[in-house]
This record gives sequence, structure tokens and C-alpha cells, in this order.
Amino acid sequence: MDAYQIRSNDILEELDLSPYTQNNRPANYKLIGFLSHIETSRGGHAIAYIKDGTNWMKFDNERRQLIRFPQDIEGKGVAFLYQKQ
Repeated sequence: MDAYQIRSNDILEELDLSPYTQNNRPANYKLIGFLSHIETSRGGHAIAYIKDGTNWMKFDNERRQLIRFPQDIEGKGVAFLYQKQ
């Protein structure tokens, strides 16, 4: 699957996979982190976003900052991490 430019309406904060389970068993997940990639003329750069309680943090090399989710995200989504509820 190709990476894509992240837009706020592309990110599923909650994921319900129940319709795809045997006997429609509950399978609810919440987004707890994701990885994005920014391409530059000199290569690429990865950024990690992690949910810390109710806050979202951006980890960019040595910098860590609180962000507004999903308004402050950037890059192309390459991996999304969900936790079963």
C-alpha cells in the first residue's frame, strides 16, 4: 500500500472491526500512535505521533512537543498503531 498525504478526515481515531470477525464479536480499537514520513530533496524524515492520555505528542528527532490533533499533523502516513479496547 502506498503512503498518502495525511488529512485530518483520513485518520480513524476509533476503528470497529466487528463486522469482519466471526459471529460479529466486538473488535473495537483506538488510535494510540502513528508514523509519518516527509520527503525532501535531500532524502526523507520520519515523525512519530503518540497519544499520552488525552494529549497528542509529536516526536521529531530530539524535539518533543504537544500538538493539536489532528490539525498539527504533517507528512505521509506510513504506519498506524491501534490498541484493542
